[in-house]
Amino acid sequence: MNRKNPPLSERGWSLDARSPQVIESWMPTWEWFYRYYFRVRTEGWHHINPQERVLLVGSHNGGLAAPDMAMVMYDWFRRFGAQQPVYGLMHSHVWQVYPEMAKLAAQMGMCFASTASDIRLS
Repeated sequence: MNRKNPPLSERGWSLDARSPQVIESWMPTWEWFYRYYFRVRTEGWHHINPQERVLLVGSHNGGLAAPDMAMVMYDWFRRFGAQQPVYGLMHSHVWQVYPEMAKLAAQMGMCFASTASDIRLS
């Protein structure tokens, strides 16, 4: 594979790379960060019907290392299962600077955040 021109899924422009098996394999690691490192607390999940479309918007000021999106996605998977789709927008620098992390991010359901994004859910 040409690393200068990886597949769209590895560039964050496709939803096809999402892998419930990879998500499940990372759940124990995410749980540790959720419970012990970041000590996340969430509420209001009872308002969400996972069978309907929903847009969750977060605001953070933690820079590139902010865990907000990953922790919300973990909480989603914990409550609704890895088979139930959820996608998160991730800063473009991950795809530009860390290709291996970008590949893993795409497998977890994370996409390239851009105003020019052409990602669509039907």
